[in-house]
Amino acid sequence: MFKMVLRHGVGGCMSYTEKEMAFSGTLTVEDLKKFNLYHMKRRYILMATLMFFAMMIIFADWTSSMITLVMMSIGLAAALPLLVSYLQNRNLYKLFREDPGLAERQHYATEKEGLKQETNRSVTFYRWNEIKKIIEHNEMFLLYITREKAIVIPKRYFTLEEEQSKFWEMVNERVTAPVQISKSPEAGNQVDEADEIEDRIQGRDTTAEKFIAAGGHLIALFFPIPLLGILVVALYWMFFRGYSRFTDHHLTENINFQISYALYMIGFAAIGLGMSLLPEESLDTFGLFGILAGFGFVAFVVVFLFMWWIVFIIAIIAALVYKYFKFPLTIRFVKK
Repeated sequence: MFKMVLRHGVGGCMSYTEKEMAFSGTLTVEDLKKFNLYHMKRRYILMATLMFFAMMIIFADWTSSMITLVMMSIGLAAALPLLVSYLQNRNLYKLFREDPGLAERQHYATEKEGLKQETNRSVTFYRWNEIKKIIEHNEMFLLYITREKAIVIPKRYFTLEEEQSKFWEMVNERVTAPVQISKSPEAGNQVDEADEIEDRIQGRDTTAEKFIAAGGHLIALFFPIPLLGILVVALYWMFFRGYSRFTDHHLTENINFQISYALYMIGFAAIGLGMSLLPEESLDTFGLFGILAGFGFVAFVVVFLFMWWIVFIIAIIAALVYKYFKFPLTIRFVKK
C-alpha cells in the first residue's frame, strides 16, 4: 500500500504517494498578467527593437542631434509593446469579470499515463507524450502543449521544496520533450494561467492581434527596400507565428506581397538591362521597344512606390478593424 500524506499551505494543498502526486491552487487576474508578460517577453523585445530602428530611419532627417534622435526612437519603440501589454491586461480583467469559473480552484493529479486537471466545471487529461516542452522558473513549471498553450503549475501549489523537486523529477522522467530551466532573478509566489484558459484568451484578445498585425504592416511601410523589408517582417513573424490565424494571415500576406513585388522589379530591371546591351545594329529593330521598356520600368517604379504606400495603409486599417485582407497581385510563396 502507498502511504498518503496531506499537507495544507498558503498557495494550495499537496498530497502524494510514493509514485504519484496531487496538488491544487487558485488563480487570480494578477497571475494571468504575470504569465502573459512571461509568454510575450521575447516578442515585446523584438517588437521594440524593430520599432527602434524604424524610428531611427524615419526621424533621421528631422533632427541633427543624435541624442535627441536616439531618445525619441527609444520612447516610441517602448510605447508599442507597452500599449499591446496594456490592451492584453485590460482584456484579462474583462475576461475574469465575465467568467467567474476562471477563479475556481484547480486540482491536479499525476498518473502513469499523464496529468489530470479538474475544476468544478470540467476534467481534462493531458498525456505525457502530448507535452512538447517543459520549462522551470523560480515561481512556476510550464508544460507546453503547443507553441502558444501551456499547463502552468505554480510552485506555490507545493508546500515544501522537496515536493517541487519530486514533481520536476517525475515530469523529466515521463515527458520526452526539450527541458529548459530559466530561473528569473526575482522570487515570487504568483501563479499563472493554464492551457484551456490561455486558449480562450488567445481567441478573445482581438485587440492585441490587431496591433501585432498592424505593427508588421507599419514596419514594412517604412522599409520599402525589398530584401531588408522581407527579412525584418520575416523575423517579426517568426516570433509571432502561431499567435492566431488572423496574425498569421496578415504577416504571411505581407511577406508574400514583398517577395512578389521584388520579383516584378527584378523582371523589369532584367528587361531594361537586356535592351541596353543589344548591339547597335539591333537598335533600328528594337529601338522603339527599348524606349518603351525604359519608360515602362520608370513608370513601374513610380507606381510601385505609390501602390506600396496605398496597399500597406489599407492593410493597416484592415488589421485595426479585424478584417482579413488579401494583397493584390501577390504570389503566395509563404503559407500559414
